[in-house]
Amino acid sequence: MPSKKIEKHPLTLVYWILKARSSIGRASVSKTEGWRFDSSRACQMFTVLYPTFLSLLLLKTCPNGHCSGVTHGSIATIKSFKEVDFDQVDTNALVIFDADDTLIFDIVYKGTIREQIFKKLKHRLSSKTLDILSGIIYEKRLPILVEPNIVDTLRKLKTRHVATVVLTNATTEKFAGLDTSFEDWRIQDLAKTGLVFNDPFKKTIAFNHLKGCPMLKAGIIFTADHDKGAILRQIFKKLGCSFNKIIFFDDKKENVFSVAKAAEILGIGYQGYVYKGAEFAPKPKLDKKIEEYRFSILEKEHVWLTQQEALERLNCPSY
Repeated sequence: MPSKKIEKHPLTLVYWILKARSSIGRASVSKTEGWRFDSSRACQMFTVLYPTFLSLLLLKTCPNGHCSGVTHGSIATIKSFKEVDFDQVDTNALVIFDADDTLIFDIVYKGTIREQIFKKLKHRLSSKTLDILSGIIYEKRLPILVEPNIVDTLRKLKTRHVATVVLTNATTEKFAGLDTSFEDWRIQDLAKTGLVFNDPFKKTIAFNHLKGCPMLKAGIIFTADHDKGAILRQIFKKLGCSFNKIIFFDDKKENVFSVAKAAEILGIGYQGYVYKGAEFAPKPKLDKKIEEYRFSILEKEHVWLTQQEALERLNCPSY
């Protein structure tokens, strides 16, 4: 990465730092210099140093939450969609939403007893077993909107012919515990919430040459854990999109930066929002005893009980 490119666009450095965190451990030889290094040690050092380094860079490039280092746009952190004036969105813009912990709550419910239970399960179960149990929950759970008012917002955007899509890092392969492919399940899952998107693509595209098969289907872009900005760029290139601005909401900062970089490369205006609504919005009331019982049954019987079913088994007449 040329140094003068970093100086010209400070956000580029921030983006590659976030990317390096997941890739540095895979390298053992520098292609440019040819010297070897201890990848394990490098990864450990990077994990310790990167948060502080990143914070300093963000203070420099994103004063008051707005990134002056982005050529074509800015980035801000918000706690609610109400902080955004959707009525002012240009009809030639593309509005993109992440799914979990942006539009709907993830099954973990961060900050609740369920998150604590999931952390314990990760320590004693294999990732394959945990995927199976998660799939069982996904199959039966009813999705809950982080902010119910977003349903009306999306309808108004569609009435004004503003394009809206979903960009998720979810896979498209058969997910353990589900009776269908994950993309078909996700499409049905979001439909249950009443969310209506104005899909400008109206096509299905599968990147079969990439691991996990990233896909565009029914207005939802599945990146299969690939970089969100990179997959979005591929779709724009394949379809020849002509939007003048991208507006993107995601609960993960690195994804917002990734799409910012994509917009910069495409020469499109950009406004990114690091969305923290899931951390502040009211979550379903979860009782410790009931949740622990539900998860114990899930492990033993591979059945996800509703709260009422758990209460009946525990002989508790009410919540």
